[in-house]
Amino acid sequence: DSVEGDIDKIMEDLGVGYMTRTMMYAWGYGVDELEFEVTQSGDTIHLSAKTPIGDKECTILAHGAEFDYTEPSTDEEMKATAFWEGPVLVLKTDKEESRRFIDDYGNLVLETTTCSGAKAVRTMRRK
Repeated sequence: DSVEGDIDKIMEDLGVGYMTRTMMYAWGYGVDELEFEVTQSGDTIHLSAKTPIGDKECTILAHGAEFDYTEPSTDEEMKATAFWEGPVLVLKTDKEESRRFIDDYGNLVLETTTCSGAKAVRTMRRK
């Protein structure tokens, strides 16, 4: 697993508080420890993760229309739009755009860019 880019700025832009960001930094942002599960039924994708700040979940409706979305890092409810660009799942909210895909090695890759321009890439190995 790996994290590249300004993950602290990403979390700050998403509204994650200083103490939580500090704890995540001390935990190495979950590299090699985060348990992440993805299930899919059609265009409905359910994501769940076990983190040091508790279990987090979200559901993404990748049908191209706006839907109610709960940002897992803050539990903030917002509007989102998600769609497929080939094999890449794109999620857009007022705060971020993220792209999720499986790379050539079978790893799940999450690329995030916030409205301030902060960027980070998290790669998670299948276990």
